Amino acid sequence: MLDVQAKFAVPLVDLGARDRRYAGIYTPEPELDAAREGITAQFLEDSAAYHERYAASAHWQTMFERVFAHVGMPRRVDPDILDIGTGSGVNTVVPLLALLPHARIVGTDLSPQLLAMLRGYVLTHDLADRVACICTDATRDFFRPESVDFATGGSILHHLIDPIRALKAVRRTLRPGGMAVFFEPFEGYGVIRAAFTLILNRSAAGEPGLAPSTAAFLRAMVRDHEVRAGRDKSDPLYLHLDDKWLFTRTYIAEAAKEAGFRSVEVIPMYAPAGQYRQGVANLLAMGGPYEGPALPGWAWDIVDTFDACFSDDMKGEATLESGIAFLT
Repeated sequence: MLDVQAKFAVPLVDLGARDRRYAGIYTPEPELDAAREGITAQFLEDSAAYHERYAASAHWQTMFERVFAHVGMPRRVDPDILDIGTGSGVNTVVPLLALLPHARIVGTDLSPQLLAMLRGYVLTHDLADRVACICTDATRDFFRPESVDFATGGSILHHLIDPIRALKAVRRTLRPGGMAVFFEPFEGYGVIRAAFTLILNRSAAGEPGLAPSTAAFLRAMVRDHEVRAGRDKSDPLYLHLDDKWLFTRTYIAEAAKEAGFRSVEVIPMYAPAGQYRQGVANLLAMGGPYEGPALPGWAWDIVDTFDACFSDDMKGEATLESGIAFLT
């Protein structure tokens, strides 16, 4: 039986007392009237569209399996789990329950709309004694120290202006021997940005076949990757951007040390062979539809040149998406 109040150092309040839509979703009392900072409409009033677009439980289960194969499963068969940035739970709670069927999970997110979807899943599948929904900002750290065995987050750190603050909160929450696993984008996307820039330049010089809708998407991706690279997030524009970071191994190593973890391992989620082609294909799939082929043959040749120019080792350094295991 999950005693969710025991995982928090402050009283929890049921949001259903103010809005029946959120009955069974709790929030730390100090956050009851606090402003939600750094979260946009995509995760609030547009949450249904966000859930529909990014729900991929099977894919995320495979990613958890890859990380666990590399660093090992949580030590207990019935671990207490803290999940930050849970959203609707489809990409973290659902695969974790499949892999750890005796786990107890505290799912946290700033969006009550997304948590309401998880709450519906919990009730439908009779999981109320094992999965709790908490509307909270993880960086405010109302968690009780040493109260969970395992912590995780599916693509959450890159949404935060200060990821290290969240990592410190997670570290304090973990019991001795605990582990945290996050899945995040890395600056290897700079390689794809370079490929997209070359494709756009060749198209502008008269190379035929790049559809206007594809060109618009490539330009958007170039801008997106450009603004997310680097560490300086002091510009106020980041308060209004959903995606703020592309991480590097060096930053993650320093963040792990500052947060108090013993060590950290970065596990690339893409196989080295054809890594950049697969990354481009995945981006294009999210950006469509297009008029005609997503990319003409000459554009794919540019992408393949980047794959051919780097060794497997280098592609591991210039990773696109990785699991990150923080070890205590």
